[in-house]
Amino acid sequence: MANLKEELLKNIDGFIFDLDGVIWRGKAGIPYAKEAVDVLRAANKKVLFVTNNASETRGFQRQKLINLGIECAPSEFLTSGYATALHLSRMPNLKNVHVMGSEQLKEEFQNFNFNLVDVNAQAVVVGLDKEFSYKKLNVAFQNLYRKDCMFVACNKNPIYPTENGFQPGVGVSVAALENCTGKLPDLVVGKPESIILDIAMGLIGTERSTTMVFGDILDMDIVWGQRGGLKTCYVLSGVGTREDITKLGIEPDYVSESVGTAFGVC
Repeated sequence: MANLKEELLKNIDGFIFDLDGVIWRGKAGIPYAKEAVDVLRAANKKVLFVTNNASETRGFQRQKLINLGIECAPSEFLTSGYATALHLSRMPNLKNVHVMGSEQLKEEFQNFNFNLVDVNAQAVVVGLDKEFSYKKLNVAFQNLYRKDCMFVACNKNPIYPTENGFQPGVGVSVAALENCTGKLPDLVVGKPESIILDIAMGLIGTERSTTMVFGDILDMDIVWGQRGGLKTCYVLSGVGTREDITKLGIEPDYVSESVGTAFGVC
């Protein structure tokens, strides 16, 4: 893959990496991911890490990256939870929010000075919550059953990879609310939507034509990049398989076994 490495370093200025399945699986780092990022740092390339995982704060997940030996400034890290809070903070008069998600997702909204409420919410925000329950579902439902409450999903990932295999994603919680309310989300922020891409491009500061997305899910990461006019590299270290390219009819610009392979460090 030496030729691919040379091609990328010559033509790409900004590199956007998904995390789950690309840089890590659960708590375990993907082999040679650190070395791949080191190659880009040495070449003075712009790097941004973007994850749909909204169950942990941006700071918490950034520390996980640092623990793997991958240095990362706060401005080089973006989660769908943070992006959702940022986007909603730009809406005038929106203050009362119910978060059906983890305590860390609630923390992201508190950092933007939202009032977190259980009744009379102006918006219900849904994120990954490993403590998901009928009780939590009912509180969100009661708010959304009113016509004047906005339904917001941090993302709709059906599953995500861990070091012990796959687990259900936030899409399960979103689908449960869709089913009982008869409503689709008014807003989905995370990949493959444009909201989080616009925020990401503002952070990385490169031109779209010279920016590349590395991801392991074709209809999430790769479609996200394609819709935004970015180059794409599909890696096989996470959720997706090579056969999915034909099955889904989604053709990335490049395919690599891992980010380490793409940059010739393994």
